[in-house]
Amino acid sequence: MLVGKETIVQNNTSDGQFFADNFSLTKQDVKKSFVDGVPSIDFSERVYQLLEKEMSTSVVLKMLGRNLGIMTLHNR
Repeated sequence: MLVGKETIVQNNTSDGQFFADNFSLTKQDVKKSFVDGVPSIDFSERVYQLLEKEMSTSVVLKMLGRNLGIMTLHNR
């Protein structure tokens, strides 16, 4: 599980890799429960905001059985 010490570091790169390497969830970020006998996982607003920020410029395409990101397409 990814729950651990919180690391707050600014993302200074354009590809988001720096963010991905320095992000960790805290226990307050994940709420596990059962709804009508079915396991449920809820994430904090902080997690949703970080995901929205990092994915706001993400584009993933599937061409010829391969996933292509925007950087791959941009570099061609």
